[in-house]
Amino acid sequence: MHLGTVTLGKLREGPHWVSVLGLTFSILSIFGSLGSEGADKDTVLGLSIFVVIGFVCGAISIRHTGDERKMAIASIILSAISVLVLLGRAGAA
Repeated sequence: MHLGTVTLGKLREGPHWVSVLGLTFSILSIFGSLGSEGADKDTVLGLSIFVVIGFVCGAISIRHTGDERKMAIASIILSAISVLVLLGRAGAA
């Protein structure tokens, strides 16, 4: 039974996985930073890791065109908003 092979050209047809990963981590970080409970040290550290991953993946994939670039821009913007919210919540605590 032959299932076929996947070439590199077919892998590049869909959205680039780094863009998707960056947007996913950025969305998770914005939802986490907007939570209603107080921001303790561990929460800020954990969400900061998500923010950094989202920002770095967005920065890596910004050189692509089309949907990948749009996802990268959204990832960078959401990461920046998350940083601002985390800094505001950590300063208020």
